[in-house]
Amino acid sequence: MRFVFALTLCFLAPWPAAAACNIINGEAYGDCSNVTINRDTPIFLEVREDHHESAIIAGALVFPNATLFLRGISTGDITVQVGGSLEVSGMVNGRIINQGGNVRIEGTVDGLVMAGGAAHISGGVTSVSGHGTVNCEPGAGVNGQPQLG
Repeated sequence: MRFVFALTLCFLAPWPAAAACNIINGEAYGDCSNVTINRDTPIFLEVREDHHESAIIAGALVFPNATLFLRGISTGDITVQVGGSLEVSGMVNGRIINQGGNVRIEGTVDGLVMAGGAAHISGGVTSVSGHGTVNCEPGAGVNGQPQLG
């Protein structure tokens, strides 16, 4: 009997309320006391050595012998020069322009323009154009079509 009484009291005790924070167009609604809103303008990156990025950027230029590992979002184009590399597991709301480097896409990209080099796609790319070597994993989405193998 004591066990049932203690269990009942446990369920009748008030639970701490979980507060919600919604951010819409930079405006915070709800309890956002422990949330930081990034109001900085995204920057354009010039990648001259290996660089990991998980924030929002305005685009990038990847130089030879450098790799950009993008885990965040690019709101502009990313150009990869001959000898440069790009690995995207985030999102590119723009084009990747491969001028002769190596590109690996696991995330989502609006467009891939191949002016040379190689690309490996296991994520989603809205459009692919140009010439160069493009390998697609089964299940990748390219030009609106799933790749079967």
